[in-house]
Amino acid sequence: MLTAAHIRAALMKATALPLEDEKRLQEVLLPEFEAQVSLSCDVVREYRIGPGSIIDFAFIGRDWVYGLELKTRTRAKRAVLRQVERYAQTGTLDHLFVLTATALGLPRELAGIGVDEISLGEVLL
Repeated sequence: MLTAAHIRAALMKATALPLEDEKRLQEVLLPEFEAQVSLSCDVVREYRIGPGSIIDFAFIGRDWVYGLELKTRTRAKRAVLRQVERYAQTGTLDHLFVLTATALGLPRELAGIGVDEISLGEVLL
């Protein structure tokens, strides 16, 4: 099963993280995520979880789907919370990770699924 520790480990192994460009960051992280979880699930980038909702990464296991959203240029907390709530409400995800450049203080649960906020600052320091 995928955990926040897997995501943190992948971040620490990546050599240079292009935080100014989320699409480029996805490209850099994809092979690291694949290496971390290759035996337990598939990793899919830009995965459609519902109408108008595409999450940056989906980790798809035999009977579960976890999502990871990157927020390196954090907009207003309220806008991010609305987006994360929308993702949680799709019914597609069993758990949601949100990787943020700025701590947002997201709730630990939304729409019945667990939410883990991972701070880039904590991982990279």
